[in-house]
Amino acid sequence: MKNHILPLIAVLFLANATLVSCNESDKKAAETEKDSIPESTIDSFCFEMREGLKQQDLTSVKLVIDEDNVSGTMQWQPFEKDGSNGTLKGIKKGAEMFLTYDYLIEGSRQKEDMVFKLAGDTLYRKVGPLKEISSETIHLALRNIDSSLYSVKLNKVTCK
Repeated sequence: MKNHILPLIAVLFLANATLVSCNESDKKAAETEKDSIPESTIDSFCFEMREGLKQQDLTSVKLVIDEDNVSGTMQWQPFEKDGSNGTLKGIKKGAEMFLTYDYLIEGSRQKEDMVFKLAGDTLYRKVGPLKEISSETIHLALRNIDSSLYSVKLNKVTCK
């Protein structure tokens, strides 16, 4: 009987060693696969600009950037007056973002194409003369993007 137990122990030992080796290989493969999955490329940023008497007029922007796609919200709340509230959607090309602001102002739905640039903790928006680009709905855009200036500056804040 002792003659049969020794080969049996050797077989069990080899089988166990093979299982451990396979488990370690599977574990390393899973870790390698996990490492090859890219981290999320989605970033969220919030910005504000206060102006006017006692800094009571507020413009706030929240941007969600997913590679070259940009979405978000924008609110313009002048003190004790009607403002605008809507969504931003568009694309990012290099440092610039070309976004359409779809908003409600004084009960009317409007759109405005805007150009933004993110630089560090600051969001800049180009400002210049506007033109109407749609006769069906009010849809405005910068008359000349190249001659418009980044003259609106919003500072980064903690998103709420």
